[in-house]
Amino acid sequence: MVSGAMSGAMDWDEVYRKYFAKASMTEKVFRDREYQGYRRIWVTWPMLEKKIGRKRPTEYQSVSYALAYWAADPDSPTYRYLGAPFELSPTHHIQKWYIYFRDRSPLVAAVVEGGGWHDYADPHEMVYWKYNSVMDEEERFVDGLLEQIVATRHDTRLPEEVLVFYRDFYDPTRYLWHAMQMHCAYLGQMAPTSTVINIFTFMGMDHLRRAQRVAQRIKMLDIVYPDFGFGTRGRQNWEEHPAFQPTRQAVEQMLVAYDYTEALVSFAAALKPAIDTAYLKYLGLVAEINGDRYLAQIHMSFEKDSSRHWDQLVALFRYAFEKAPAARNAVRQLLPRWREAALQAVVALKPVYESMPAKAPVEQVVEEVRSRFAQFDSAVGL
Repeated sequence: MVSGAMSGAMDWDEVYRKYFAKASMTEKVFRDREYQGYRRIWVTWPMLEKKIGRKRPTEYQSVSYALAYWAADPDSPTYRYLGAPFELSPTHHIQKWYIYFRDRSPLVAAVVEGGGWHDYADPHEMVYWKYNSVMDEEERFVDGLLEQIVATRHDTRLPEEVLVFYRDFYDPTRYLWHAMQMHCAYLGQMAPTSTVINIFTFMGMDHLRRAQRVAQRIKMLDIVYPDFGFGTRGRQNWEEHPAFQPTRQAVEQMLVAYDYTEALVSFAAALKPAIDTAYLKYLGLVAEINGDRYLAQIHMSFEKDSSRHWDQLVALFRYAFEKAPAARNAVRQLLPRWREAALQAVVALKPVYESMPAKAPVEQVVEEVRSRFAQFDSAVGL
């Protein structure tokens, strides 16, 4: 019965030959330039085949290379047929946003003109499973430190000055890390290609774990000292304490720097190096020299993330300048304003560094931040 009903039907290969045997038909159905002449391309990743030929791709390449259809690529299907990144009306507000703030952004446009963004590669070749494996190890390390704090009743021996430091100055940093995470999300969402999306996706997760661990540490102290006010002043101090206002102003202005070049430069070349130095390294140091060695060790785990971020961002700027050497000028024009804001944020932290008997000189922090700026400029060729 079934065979009789299907007797007049063609097999799938006959259907395929009928509709796709001619190149002209192929070009009508597969409009993307990458798929023209479909019969001659028998790989899942035709754009990757252009790059490596018939070689076996690495795992990183197969799950990362040129996979965002909304990339800043004039040869992509949506740009060729709509003149915009998404499969929406060309006049849709999202299309206008990407075209104005990303595609016309000086650094993005210059690199597109110089050959495109697709060949940028993360020097750590981070993919999802690898990230989870690395971070699982780091999280186990931090969990172990927190378990030691509980097992040794470490918090019960902290001097009052350290408790005040945690309550008034450390708790507010969770708002800082959340702001950095949000900016990473924007840089990833607006990124010009999938390999750049990936680095900012993982970077955002790294900053979010910092916010989570700050909240966890404050709650641990609140359990030991329920009447000390832990967790009750963080937001107010972040919004009102003079030590945090230059930092808050800088990161909030960064969050509304929608132009992709400025969003990237303000983050990678100014605020992030300064914040990682001032808040990770030196807040951990201040706690350590005043009797709390655990915070510095927790921050060491975060600093490993920052080291990877540094490598990825340096490689990104190097790639951009290799493709478009003249783009250095657009970056240089943005540096003075954002680096001055970063330095002001560090200087304002003087009351934090001096809030306990053993102090860290803010001048030392400022000099180290300036040194990081110089290292970045040298590394990327500015």
